[in-house]
Amino acid sequence: MKIALINGSPKANGSVSALILQSLRERFPDHQEQRDDGACGTCINTYHFSKPQINQQDLAELAACDTLVFAFPLYVDGIPSHLLSCLSQMEGYLKPLASKEMRVYAIVNCGFYEGRQNQHALDMMQNWCAKTRLIWGHGLGIGGAMGWRQQIKVNGLKVRDLSLRK
Repeated sequence: MKIALINGSPKANGSVSALILQSLRERFPDHQEQRDDGACGTCINTYHFSKPQINQQDLAELAACDTLVFAFPLYVDGIPSHLLSCLSQMEGYLKPLASKEMRVYAIVNCGFYEGRQNQHALDMMQNWCAKTRLIWGHGLGIGGAMGWRQQIKVNGLKVRDLSLRK
């Protein structure tokens, strides 16, 4: 299984999205990096989309994945514009490969206390999946992101410590 963890934050360093993906990656202790020959058991590769363009090599690697996990901040109740450009580019590349069953998950974080503020961005991701003919897995909206970052740094909060409700 090939999993891509995609950081959609425009911040170069220290973003909450990066911390979330790093914590999530730690939940897969037996993963391997993909070898040059493309072989692996469970491969987890990380990508950072901080610019509105994806290079062709990254597009090809993403197309070979079974699962895409996006983590990004909420911007004006939606997806950051640079990430929207990347999604549009990915759509053009992945749509012709629609016979492949690729699952997409999204984790959206915001500074509002209520994680439900992220619902519109999660809906946008679900609509993108439908348009790109990918399988929408699930989405998670996290509120109080700045406080979450502080908890990770000070108290070592991990993804496993989160209490999830439907």
